[in-house]
Amino acid sequence: MARVGEGLRTAARLAGYLRGLRRPVRRDTVLYEAFGGAGLLCNPEALFTGLRAAPDLQHLRHVWAVRDPARHAAAVAALGPGPAVELVEHGSARYWEELQSAGWLVNNATFGPSFVKRPGQTYLNTWHGTPLKAMGYHVPGGREASDNIVRNFLSADYLLSTSEHMTERMYLDGYRLRNVFTGAVVTEGYPRTDRQWSTDVAGLRARLEDSGLALGSRPVVLYAPTWRGGSFERPEADTARVRATVERLREVAGEDHVVLLRAHQSVQDQLAADPVLAGCLVPAEVPSNAVLALTDVLVSDWSSLFFDYLPLQRPVLFHLPDLADYTDRRGAYLAPEELPGPVSRTLDELAAQLGGLLRDGRTGHEAAVAAAARRFAPREDGGATERVVDVVFRGREEGRDVRRGFDDGRETLLVHVGQLLPNGMTSSALNLLQALDHDRYDVTVTCPPPTDPARRANAGRLPEQVRWLPRRQAMLRVVLRAVDVRANRTGRRWADDRRWWELEWRRLAGEGRFDRVVDLSGYSAYWTSVLLGSGRPVALWQHNDVAADAEREVGGRHPLRHTLGGTFRLYPDLAALVSVSPALAEVNRGALGHLAGGTPFLAARNVIDAERVREGALAAPPRLEDVTTFLSVGRLSPEKNHDRLLHAFALVHAERPDSRLVVVGDGPLRAELERTAARLALAGAVTFTGLVDNPWALMAAADCLVVSSDYEGQPMVVLEARVLGLPVVSTRFGSAAAAVPPEAGLLVDRTAGALARGMLAVARGQVEVVPLDPEAYDAEVLAEFDAAIHT
Repeated sequence: MARVGEGLRTAARLAGYLRGLRRPVRRDTVLYEAFGGAGLLCNPEALFTGLRAAPDLQHLRHVWAVRDPARHAAAVAALGPGPAVELVEHGSARYWEELQSAGWLVNNATFGPSFVKRPGQTYLNTWHGTPLKAMGYHVPGGREASDNIVRNFLSADYLLSTSEHMTERMYLDGYRLRNVFTGAVVTEGYPRTDRQWSTDVAGLRARLEDSGLALGSRPVVLYAPTWRGGSFERPEADTARVRATVERLREVAGEDHVVLLRAHQSVQDQLAADPVLAGCLVPAEVPSNAVLALTDVLVSDWSSLFFDYLPLQRPVLFHLPDLADYTDRRGAYLAPEELPGPVSRTLDELAAQLGGLLRDGRTGHEAAVAAAARRFAPREDGGATERVVDVVFRGREEGRDVRRGFDDGRETLLVHVGQLLPNGMTSSALNLLQALDHDRYDVTVTCPPPTDPARRANAGRLPEQVRWLPRRQAMLRVVLRAVDVRANRTGRRWADDRRWWELEWRRLAGEGRFDRVVDLSGYSAYWTSVLLGSGRPVALWQHNDVAADAEREVGGRHPLRHTLGGTFRLYPDLAALVSVSPALAEVNRGALGHLAGGTPFLAARNVIDAERVREGALAAPPRLEDVTTFLSVGRLSPEKNHDRLLHAFALVHAERPDSRLVVVGDGPLRAELERTAARLALAGAVTFTGLVDNPWALMAAADCLVVSSDYEGQPMVVLEARVLGLPVVSTRFGSAAAAVPPEAGLLVDRTAGALARGMLAVARGQVEVVPLDPEAYDAEVLAEFDAAIHT
């Protein structure tokens, strides 16, 4: 029954989501969200308060997304007269309906992967703090955790910034928004800090007293640590450490001061469960900046809250017990010596610093605090809310710090690399990305999120310079699957369903600027349809004789007929069809030109990563004396025709019993091929290795690479063999002459006998080859790529 209930809730969410997408955008509605629905908090709450009070904006309807509406109902009811306010449960059907149709969106973190910002919506992302700890791509492994943040930022019309530091270090560099962000950065201060000047301190003290915190009139020492852990979605409170710190602060502060704990919203509930901490924990619904207004001493760590506190010109103590571990694991934008206050590593050091401050009334860092306030919080003066409302909701930018245009002159490319499977297409894509001139191109890569070790390893090979936007599963996928199935069944054109594909593009890339879009896969009508939704020129790669691929039979089925048939229907909508050799372009033009509707068939050969091949070859096992080793590398599938290879090798082995065949790769025909080898009495002479991480070591130990395919594009394995000077014997498939020129080896007819004669010629030393000059070759290929995408 639980599964049925969840299924009904999922269906309801989808229905609400689709209702929101179909409804007209409501320009009179503002939807707010803070910390994933934690409450009415942070910058969104400050803007909400300002908007409700603005006489000229009384027409606005306000919707708050919160995880527990009942918990916040009393606070909303106490707001008094003013525009309507509604609470919706975060993640519910109603939430999705409001989110996808509200005219104004305000968030201090991110909306989930299903969110798509529609035309007509205005999205203000305030973020939730000036960064001290490293963010985004500056964090080791941060690329994998940053995609939804980058996607939200690219969808935003406005990003709030507190300073040049935040704009440059976090937005443009940490989250790689340079060149692709098309919105505006507004540097007019953080609305939440206005409470530091406007809060009724006496009233707040009474409110905290009512919640169980005994303040009286005593000065306040506020301890405000950030969350720990590897993910904001799975934070760690480190309750024992926090408790020990609070108890030591209380010991030093004595009865003359009160110690309060301000928890990060993500760990509030974890810390509230501790009875010691519950007695000093500030309620979550009390704004942090209101608490700062009554704070006399702030004890912080890596929390960004201290930046908000700087303009008050009061002392800050930095307690960093995990300094070495945190900086190694996460990183920070300021070194300890750059912080505007004393730094402690141990509780004894912290106790001594607080004791000295309470005794002397100063830390000796007063000038540093003032300088840091000018650098990191130059616009925090109590008027930020009004200025931000002016810019965003009234459109008044004159005299305001509103910055657009973050280009550095590079051309922006979005490149789809397929599923990152361990195959030649993925190698080709990764080699290209490594070889591109990243001073000329700003590259964003998209693909499905990798789901197994092999794909994750390939994702790890993406160059450090590229931006990564994996296309995560979302509710819109249900609609698009239905659209895709209908198009394949009825032959509908892409333009007939343009709206849905454009929405999916916006979900993936927001309003990011991409000059060119490249589909290096070419085998998925679904993906190509999404890329066409960009409205930019899309060049699609053809790695093979794709008409033959569509008819390839495996186990009585044609696994690619459906998806390639859908891709063929998209050819007229593309900017270019790019094969991986000129000969292959002619093959594809001849078979599919009548479907292309004028789209040109071009060629750009595969790039080779010679350095990686040579390094791999250094691990080659010792060569066996008086043994001729033939090597095959490729997927064990019908088009590779390993059956022909085995029969050819049987002929070779009959004449040269010292010969061996190593078959590298895996696929649907492996078991059948192993049976064939046994039937031909080759079991002791043929080795099936399966997939290997380093095929180049085996190449370096082999005497000949054998390609027995019925059709190919430009096999990566041939290029790799040529770098190592390994002779190649290949069947004469359609584009073989370009793939295996005379200086690389032999081309033979597509029969077992002809293949065996070529292999024997290599074994007898009758084939001389000239190693490939990979540097000169790659330079030519990159020029071909550039010409292809600019057609």
